[in-house]
Amino acid sequence: MDLISFIKQTEGLENSINFAINHGLIPDKTPKDCVKCGLEGGLRWTKNSRTVNIPFMFVCVQRNCRSTISVSRNTLFDHLTFSLSQALRLIYFWLLKISVQETASQLELAESVVNVWFQFFREVCAFVIINYTKAIGGPGHIVDICEHQLQSEEESYDVWMLAGVDRNTGQNFAIHVEDLDCETLLPVLKNYLLPGTVVATERYEEFTNNGSLTFVHPNKYPGSDGDYRLDAMWDALSQYIASEVSNNGKICKELFAYQFLYFHRDGFFNRPVSQLISVFFDDVKHVYPGFNK
Repeated sequence: MDLISFIKQTEGLENSINFAINHGLIPDKTPKDCVKCGLEGGLRWTKNSRTVNIPFMFVCVQRNCRSTISVSRNTLFDHLTFSLSQALRLIYFWLLKISVQETASQLELAESVVNVWFQFFREVCAFVIINYTKAIGGPGHIVDICEHQLQSEEESYDVWMLAGVDRNTGQNFAIHVEDLDCETLLPVLKNYLLPGTVVATERYEEFTNNGSLTFVHPNKYPGSDGDYRLDAMWDALSQYIASEVSNNGKICKELFAYQFLYFHRDGFFNRPVSQLISVFFDDVKHVYPGFNK
């Protein structure tokens, strides 16, 4: 789906509504069970004259209930202050990595508004990386881990990331951590490493071996290129953060780190924009599932 096709499909309110419904971004028009009185199929799609941007809502047909719910509640478009068409195009522009300034100019929105929405999109990236990264390692697998402070040539940021690379498969994970003490890191490692994993780390003496993970010095199993892979990832991540800081000023660096990891997972970065949109829309639905989920 190229930009011209996307613009045509999201032109005007009716097209935008249909597009959002077809991609699961807002509920479809079929009757829903009332969340207040419990009437099966009691909520019906109807016009809502009190809102402008998405002027529709569900109204319960039960005479003693008559509860109303906006179709945008608990979706990405909750409390939308501009047109749905503009909001959908914001996503497309963000996926194309068009700057805040250019996006604001093209969509006739304030740069501050675009910044906030781009922040929402990064929160989707963070949610996916944190909650849907598959655990790596397992019996017979060695995973190199290390911590890294995001930094540029000018400054170091108070943002620490923990990452691991499986020597056997090359699979990896990376996560923002609040602290570097073992009490903080161990639950994270247990979440992202399968039981039976041998964990290679310079800090192996600080961790207590248990039935789930075994910690060893990297030199115990020499010949790994895990350190090289991690160093390459840290260099690329730090350069990306540094470039975004210069373009955006004060930013939430953790979210930019997750955005970087999101776009570089599983070859996602090299996919055509039509596939990026499809994958991102699916991920949006995990974070903003709608009022009836």
